[in-house]
Amino acid sequence: MQNKVAPEAARRLLAELQGEFQPFTARAEGLLLWRYLGGPWERLRLFRFAA
Repeated sequence: MQNKVAPEAARRLLAELQGEFQPFTARAEGLLLWRYLGGPWERLRLFRFAA
């Protein structure tokens, strides 16, 4: 959820989000693999899930 923040800030956000979270159902069709290029991202591949 966060990058480059103090551990205390991350713990506060986690506690806040846990208090508000409502479970839900979702459907995923696949996964996209990306590579970080030091600024931009490069899309490498799509992995489709079996039906």
